[in-house]
Amino acid sequence: MTGSGVARYDVFLSLGGNDRDQGRHLAARLREHGLRVFVDEDDIGYFGGITGQIEQALRSSKTFVAYYSRTYPERPSCQLELTAAFLAGQAEGDPTRRILVINPEPDDDHLFPAELSDARYMSASVAVSDQVRLICDRVAAVAGVIGDVNLRRRPRRHYGKIAGAVGFVGRYREQWAIHSALFAADLPLSQEKSSGPVVCVAGLPGAGKTSLVSAYAWNFGSAFDRGVYWTRLAGKGREALASYDRQLLDIAQFLGLDIGSGNRHRVLGAVADHLAAEKGSALWIVDDVSGVLAPSIVHDLVLPAGPGVRTVLISDQRHLAELVPVIGIGGLASSDAAGLLDSWRPTRGPSDRLARDRLIDLVGGHAGALSDIGRAIRDSHGIISYEQAVTQRSSVMDTIDVAGVFRSTIAELTAPQRLVLQLALRLNGAPVPAPMVAAEVERLGLVDENHDPALTAAIALGDLRDRFLAERTDTAWSIHPLALRMARRHIDEQISPHPLREGSVKVGLCWPGGGFRAV
Repeated sequence: MTGSGVARYDVFLSLGGNDRDQGRHLAARLREHGLRVFVDEDDIGYFGGITGQIEQALRSSKTFVAYYSRTYPERPSCQLELTAAFLAGQAEGDPTRRILVINPEPDDDHLFPAELSDARYMSASVAVSDQVRLICDRVAAVAGVIGDVNLRRRPRRHYGKIAGAVGFVGRYREQWAIHSALFAADLPLSQEKSSGPVVCVAGLPGAGKTSLVSAYAWNFGSAFDRGVYWTRLAGKGREALASYDRQLLDIAQFLGLDIGSGNRHRVLGAVADHLAAEKGSALWIVDDVSGVLAPSIVHDLVLPAGPGVRTVLISDQRHLAELVPVIGIGGLASSDAAGLLDSWRPTRGPSDRLARDRLIDLVGGHAGALSDIGRAIRDSHGIISYEQAVTQRSSVMDTIDVAGVFRSTIAELTAPQRLVLQLALRLNGAPVPAPMVAAEVERLGLVDENHDPALTAAIALGDLRDRFLAERTDTAWSIHPLALRMARRHIDEQISPHPLREGSVKVGLCWPGGGFRAV
């Protein structure tokens, strides 16, 4: 049981790969003050079971101290240790009571989860002597040990999808963001929360949303003793809800519930009551949620089970933000993207690494595109180098299934939204000024009958943002590299040398699913 037991260590000290010297110095100072300290690597014996020894050390430690430098989040074992200590504390009633963070960096943008930020860490300005004193005070203030740590515990039920995410790399920040959103309501005094345990994970098609949620369900599985349940919408509107109802009925039968020929509300209530009846939580996941679903349908996707069921909706759009909190999934962080490409084909030397990083930039860190590139160059040793993949990138980039990634998105774009992409092409990918969009909307007669040119342009730009195709910086908008690539493939254009300056545009837009022609 968390919090009980005899302490073997006062401090479990978790270090990133580049922090050994600082960590050993801190450990020595703590030992000088009589504290028993376990250092996550130094105290593991040769040929010993690393997971077993770390697990035992965590269980028998009073406090967990993370030396949280900028490289700390990049070390998977650090994340494993932090997650285990956090979840054990969560079971105890306060996930951070036994956790202390030392941040040696000048800022805190690398710290996650959110529960560790704000005033809950010791900054770089705190002297080592003061760090030691604060740690000693915390050790004296808590009784028992961290306790209930099992690094291998997973939910006993995993319905609808194979557990885990093969080949998944990184995204620890996003996993922590999901967890914080789902459990924030459990800590009302420390976190402001105005909604229940529901969150939407949204991003471009192919960005890795489903893989991210799969990895979260695996890595944080010990928080979901009641199981993990996957459902997936098919179709639109009421058709999507009918598909969901069929899966709900299958889950009820899987759980052995006697629902007879009851209607959807009876089945919904029976599943919710069953999952909420016992201690712990279940994770309920709904994939492929359309951003254009009516609010009433979205509400019907969430089981009425309170904190007994934590729900994750997965969507390609931000439009659900008015109903539930949304975690936007962009491109992979540079270190994660490099790790993903390296998993397909390791780099050899500085020139390879520079070329690899250029490929990452060319696709905006898009996980699906990087996997397509990785497959293309995986077995091309001696044929295509990383440098050649960049200099001859047309052939490599053609392996990216852009049409597949954006198939549903292309058909749904309005004429003003397509115009924004065409303007970005004419600017060679440079940010598009919003006033330019409004002016071109008016000049080409693309004004919505209910709005003026400025509002038509604003609505078009906002919807592109909600679809993760564009980002705003002040008054200019940057278009995602893959969206530009999509536009190049599907825009048939004839343009004079200086179309925007002279106002002499002659453009034919031919898009799958419809289009317009402006002369």
